[in-house]
Amino acid sequence: MVTEQEMGAAVEAARAVLGGIDALAMAPVAEVGELLEGTAALSRIVDALQVRLAGLLEERSTGPADQQLCRALGRRSAKEAIAQSFGIRGRQAQRLLSLAAMTSPGVSLTGGDIAVKYPRVAAALDDGALSLAQARVIVGTLEPAAPRADLERLAWAEGLLVDAATDADFPLVPERLADQARLYVAAIDPDGVLPADERQRTERSFRIWRAAHGGWSCRGDFTAEDGSLLKSVLDATSGPRVKVAFRTDGHDGCSDGCGEDCEAGRQVDANGQPSADGVGIVDDRTLAQKHADVLIGIARGYAASGDAPVAGGEAPTLVFTGTIEAYDAYLHDRPTPDRTLTIEHTGALVPIETVGRLACD
Repeated sequence: MVTEQEMGAAVEAARAVLGGIDALAMAPVAEVGELLEGTAALSRIVDALQVRLAGLLEERSTGPADQQLCRALGRRSAKEAIAQSFGIRGRQAQRLLSLAAMTSPGVSLTGGDIAVKYPRVAAALDDGALSLAQARVIVGTLEPAAPRADLERLAWAEGLLVDAATDADFPLVPERLADQARLYVAAIDPDGVLPADERQRTERSFRIWRAAHGGWSCRGDFTAEDGSLLKSVLDATSGPRVKVAFRTDGHDGCSDGCGEDCEAGRQVDANGQPSADGVGIVDDRTLAQKHADVLIGIARGYAASGDAPVAGGEAPTLVFTGTIEAYDAYLHDRPTPDRTLTIEHTGALVPIETVGRLACD
């Protein structure tokens, strides 16, 4: 039985380490490495404790309302109690409950015992060898194929994934673990990747919403095929491109008769493009910024192509509204309190300086 004193001592020990973290600014590498390993081990133990507590709350929150543990704690459900206690979203609390159900023994309707569905994951969690994120990836990727897979092959895949996640020299992080898990699912599922493809098509989505800073944020889920197409376009349009020519004579490999517009003798800028008059132009955008610009470019091209659906007889067009006074002040570089344009379709606000860019476009 865990006592309140034991839990308090564990918390205070962790607080003591945290309180001395600033002293590591000039500490030896070995000392920092030891603390990092110890913190990682502690984090995995806390992960396992969260899963087991979630399972306990769920188990003791069934039956009559006056006997439910969640209600004794002042919550309506085990999910709400977990979310409030750990300070996490309800969706994250539900994932904890699901993982607890998959890694804990159960009881059938007849009172018989039900074995743990993923025993290797459960054992690795309890040993503090597997993180919560790794356990979720293993169970979450294997579970859709579990009803169709042979039990021995399912256990084989689970074991290999746990071994890969807990390897002493090179443990796989969740992203790499997910890649490997998908390969095992394709091998153990009699239907191959067809169920996964059907699920991807069912769950495909794209959402865009106004962000707190006034701009827009978006999130999407695509099928493997559609996502690969999108990524290929992004990679092709945002990666560096170098013009290569193989010649045997002339300057820098060109023939003697080449003209002044020959690009072979020019310097190449940071993007791999021939620079104008030998002056390199540096593109300092991040990869994420390039991808965002590519998507907007695709949307603009589609809107201007004539193939886009019309609304009210008009193609998708942004209409900016502002005051004459603000526009006049902008043209004559005079200060004015009104320096805002409004986009009619969304009500979004943009600076008056947008006029200059629109005029150039």
